[in-house]
Amino acid sequence: AAAVAFAPPPPPSRSFGGIQGGTLAGQGLAGHRPPQQAGARALPAFLTLPTMPTMPAFLTVGGVQVKAAVATYWAATGLGPVLFIYWSKLAPFPPFSWMQWMAGYMMGLPTFYKYYIAWSLFSALIKRVVPGTYAQLSTGTWLGILKSFNTNAYNEEVVKRLQALLLKQAELQAPRGAPKPKLSQGALDALSQQARADPVFLDALGSTTALGMWHNLERTPLTDESLVQDLPRDSQARWLVQALREGYIGDVAMAARESALEVAANAAADTLGKLREAVDSAAFGAKNGVLAVGPGSSMARVQEASVKAAGAVEALQAARDRFAEAGGRADGSADRGAWQAKLQELSLAHASAPAVAAELRRLSQSIADGGVAS
Repeated sequence: AAAVAFAPPPPPSRSFGGIQGGTLAGQGLAGHRPPQQAGARALPAFLTLPTMPTMPAFLTVGGVQVKAAVATYWAATGLGPVLFIYWSKLAPFPPFSWMQWMAGYMMGLPTFYKYYIAWSLFSALIKRVVPGTYAQLSTGTWLGILKSFNTNAYNEEVVKRLQALLLKQAELQAPRGAPKPKLSQGALDALSQQARADPVFLDALGSTTALGMWHNLERTPLTDESLVQDLPRDSQARWLVQALREGYIGDVAMAARESALEVAANAAADTLGKLREAVDSAAFGAKNGVLAVGPGSSMARVQEASVKAAGAVEALQAARDRFAEAGGRADGSADRGAWQAKLQELSLAHASAPAVAAELRRLSQSIADGGVAS
């Protein structure tokens, strides 16, 4: 008898509310559904997964590894589509359009330039976040090379750093809102020579300890106790701060106050000169019957110049008081000899010009009349 082939009947298909059987996971995660049979209903909207938005064009430019990494994070975190929706709304408008153009431009640059830009941004970030560590790695490496091969060059580099620090300390001496004083070149040269004569001090200034706290020294007055309150008594950092206080901060403070006094005197002289010009103009107009007092008139200019001159004179007096409190002589006695010698030199040089000689004689008379006395 012929054998009859027997095949088991196919399993009955399961139907859930008219939805043909099959794995729902295989339907949306792969991005498509299998073809539906006749009579089957479509999947409800809440069971279908949203279509993944396409990545912006500027994120797809670059190397294969970059695109793969961006695509991985874009799909895995779930933040990519949300961010892209908001970005697509903002991108057409400045400054977001500029940012998109810049990002696309940078991604299209050659590899060397991209690495250079990335390194520059990374260095700026590290310098901002951990300035002490950055100084130890960058400046410390350079100072170490100089010290190994050329001690004189190392000493001069440390002296330059000390000069920059003293200039910042001088600026910190100024009251809030007052002009920042500047140390004269003579004062800087004297302080630099003092540092060159102390090799131990120079070694401490170039150490990793000093580099690690250098940003604090530039931002905080040396007289502030917060610089040393958390430092061990026998630490190199405390010793360095004490050495700067004892050997330099007094001279820096005096030079800063002297510079501030000079700046205030120049400002007062300028404003008084403008006041004299305004008064001369108003007096000339008054002689000719022009007595207007409204905006733009000569009397209005006199009022404006007088207010500025009064403020400048008050600032000058305050600078004189601060200089005297620091132990300085506000009567100019320390520089009187050099001042008179320079005036004598100018008088001899311009003796053949009567008008110039008359002005120089008027300047000489200012001391005799007590013009610079307190």
